[in-house]
Amino acid sequence: MFVTGIGCVTPFGTGTAAFSRGLQGGETTLKPVQGFNVEGLRCTTAAEVPDGGLAQTPFDLQLERCLAMAHFAAGEAMESARLDSKAVDMMCIGSAAGEIRAFEELPRGATMPAFRALTAFSGRLAESLRCTPESHMFADACIAGLQGLGTAFDAIRVGRMSCALVGGVDTISRAALSGFDALHALSPDLCRPFDRSRSGTQLGEAAGFLVLEEERHSLERGANPLCEVLGYGLSTDAHHPTRPDPSGAGAESAMRRAIQDAGISADDIDLVSAHGTGTLHNDDVELRAVSAVLGERARSVPIFSTKGQIGHTTGASGVVDVIAGLLAMQERFIPGIVTMKEPIEGFESFDLVSAPRFESDVCCLMKNAFGFGGMNCVVVVGKTGFSSVL
Repeated sequence: MFVTGIGCVTPFGTGTAAFSRGLQGGETTLKPVQGFNVEGLRCTTAAEVPDGGLAQTPFDLQLERCLAMAHFAAGEAMESARLDSKAVDMMCIGSAAGEIRAFEELPRGATMPAFRALTAFSGRLAESLRCTPESHMFADACIAGLQGLGTAFDAIRVGRMSCALVGGVDTISRAALSGFDALHALSPDLCRPFDRSRSGTQLGEAAGFLVLEEERHSLERGANPLCEVLGYGLSTDAHHPTRPDPSGAGAESAMRRAIQDAGISADDIDLVSAHGTGTLHNDDVELRAVSAVLGERARSVPIFSTKGQIGHTTGASGVVDVIAGLLAMQERFIPGIVTMKEPIEGFESFDLVSAPRFESDVCCLMKNAFGFGGMNCVVVVGKTGFSSVL
């Protein structure tokens, strides 16, 4: 099943070209928050999207920032796929919080219009894009966007749909910073995935969308396939509301299911896009799970996380990282864990990519996403034509 179009808005700017340049440049976008009042908060740093490229979207950036970001990213994805909006059969969107920032911007005593609630988000985006697809909205924390991708993948492979617009979007807000901080999940300075001195994650905002098509449908309309989605896997830890199962059993199960669903072997995976939040509880659990799945190869397969550069973009993070992996395949580079200095004790021999790596050939990516509530989602993506050589 082909991905034929991609689009994104990230703290590096609007568009996939800006995202690619930023990843390859190896800089972090985590800075003091400018977009809202952070007085009284312990963590006052995050990765914000610059407003410039969003000014042309048909939304109020103060009250509808999430929709503006989604509109731009989805529009870029359809444009890069050369796809008319009326050809979209299905739309699957993930968002952990939607327009929660808009509630904070309202004057005291004012009521938020119902059409700005998360339940109305997909309908308003469809209206702005002038499409009328079957629509699904996912709000299951940090796996939301990737869960939408898996749902669209299933609908297309059983023949219910031919073409889907899939994405994730989230903005940062005072409520989000306060909530994560109350869970002791935020670092007071930087997010350092897989670093032994890591002290928590930091939040970012982003939107990532892609066009997913059934193979014959894409070929009949002359589309240019960018990569193949091969399979996905889901699992639930059933362990704790916020902390992962320390055994890594849930994460491991989702990875194994994704690999089995893709019809490949663990030996085919040559790049891991980690969830890599930089929190004390997530990172070593994830590496143990990767090690269990990949076996002896775990030490030689490159592993990266984008969160040191763009923060944790929650519901958007899964799809945004799939786009990062696709760009890595196309442009022959691997993003770096740029804020990591010393690897976690016991994992020094793993190939944790600390700086952007160039001239790297990537054929098969495994993308991990783990969310609050112990929800796990993993997607396997291959370079175009990968499935035909298996």
